[in-house]
Amino acid sequence: MKSIEKKFKDIPTAEKVATFVGWLEEKKGRDVLALDLAGMNAFAESIIIVTAGSVRHAQGLADHVLGMCDDGKIEFLRMEGYQAGQWILLDCNDVIINVFQPPVREMFRLESLWADAPVLHDGRELAPPVEAATASAGTHSGVRRMAGRVAGARAAAVTTKRAATSSAAADAEEPKPRSRKPAAPKAPEGDDQ
Repeated sequence: MKSIEKKFKDIPTAEKVATFVGWLEEKKGRDVLALDLAGMNAFAESIIIVTAGSVRHAQGLADHVLGMCDDGKIEFLRMEGYQAGQWILLDCNDVIINVFQPPVREMFRLESLWADAPVLHDGRELAPPVEAATASAGTHSGVRRMAGRVAGARAAAVTTKRAATSSAAADAEEPKPRSRKPAAPKAPEGDDQ
């Protein structure tokens, strides 16, 4: 009987995360954080968050992961946010990789959403512990809305585009001054001439 070659390798999630972290750090991804979401009723088994130095660097990290997944026969479902490069989401089925620009990562603080999750890898430099970040960002309603979007639709790139363009749109839309007609001068009282 002829054996059928599988399209993708069966790799345990922890080993896959370690592989992804190695690839990201090899290409100078900064502040790499990997969290284990298994058993947390999450949309994936693990999440990796990494910071890129520029849009081109973020795209390079995404390209490298995609190429290495192809070479290593690791399942890769889709990528979103590549063109803008502010937040690139790589969906590797049971592992989600988020490549951020520094201000976007700071704004959304995804790590604070899973403060109770076991840490698989923490390569952040001088960063506060995940629990400390929860105190300031965990109650922020925008972060919770964002988590719902990522978990529900796996469409983080759409939200990234909104976040990136909302500040530009807000700057462009300055309120128009309301025009007022000057009031007519009142006649002094008792002047009936």
